[in-house]
Amino acid sequence: MNLQKNLSIFRRLRRYSQRQLAQELGVSHTLISYYENGKRTPDSKMLIKIARKLDVSVEELMGRIYEKEHSYHYRKKRLNKTQREYVHAVLDRHVNELLEVLDLAKVKLRKDTLASLRSVVKNNADIREAVRKVRAFLGVDEMPPLENPAKLLELKGFLLLEVREEDMEIDGANTVVDGVPIIILKKTDKGDRQRFTLAHELGRMVMDIQDETLDEEKCAHRFASDFLLPTPLMYAAFGERRKRLKLEELANYKQWFKVSMAAIVMRLKDLGIITDYTHRQYFITAKKHGFYEKEPVPVEPERFTLLERTVYKLLSEDIITSSRARSLLGENKAFDYEAEVSR
Repeated sequence: MNLQKNLSIFRRLRRYSQRQLAQELGVSHTLISYYENGKRTPDSKMLIKIARKLDVSVEELMGRIYEKEHSYHYRKKRLNKTQREYVHAVLDRHVNELLEVLDLAKVKLRKDTLASLRSVVKNNADIREAVRKVRAFLGVDEMPPLENPAKLLELKGFLLLEVREEDMEIDGANTVVDGVPIIILKKTDKGDRQRFTLAHELGRMVMDIQDETLDEEKCAHRFASDFLLPTPLMYAAFGERRKRLKLEELANYKQWFKVSMAAIVMRLKDLGIITDYTHRQYFITAKKHGFYEKEPVPVEPERFTLLERTVYKLLSEDIITSSRARSLLGENKAFDYEAEVSR
């Protein structure tokens, strides 16, 4: 079962169809189909050949697969079949690896976290109440700005992971596996974008939108804005009414809020602190200065530590190999130390 699912995942990750992989291996596409649906099992020579062609180790190809049913939710973009299969393969790989690591380390996962946070949403006031409920759950007030929402969510039972693939067609995703909420972000995103996507996916998970006239993405965007830039905080920083904004001021607040200047300006407009005209003028100026591609004042990415800490623990206990640890973390870390601390 592990082999057939892993073969499908890694094949899609390399953007091969069954027929294309079969041609590369010099076999029929029917045989690849049989491998993936469990009707046939490759011998050791074929297994090595497949692993080399897919640029993975045999260990990865035979790795565990978490069998619980789950689906992915993400912003609906126009993805063709190949793009959608690739996105799901990337998500499958990283979710399975995370759950495999936690299972090996016997980490007890919380399965009731999300149920207590769900909020029925029929209007904007309900979105604010959903934000209030999540902030209360995390034990944070509306002032000052959140320092590390990723760490707070991890401590409260959410699983967070990063995907390393730069050619992902989506910004983030979420899923629930056996009651455990998981949020997936792109490692290559800038810190301010990553932070907003985290809040956006959190909003998608906790809101039960029951008004068909409400757009799910706009509701998630409003949730993220309110979560990261609460109304009292914005009034305290900018006042109730502003006629103009300086780029230097916005760059300074970007450092403090750890969200983009564009997100701050949009939030100011939503709260009525600035006019539509001031809002438009900012984006005209931002485009002129090239801020659409690169804003000033970079923000450090969020830090997800659970996977890394657990991998190091398994490595220390000789439960996984150093090569497997490197594969899981996706980094060229020096795992093979001569010194060892033991009793």
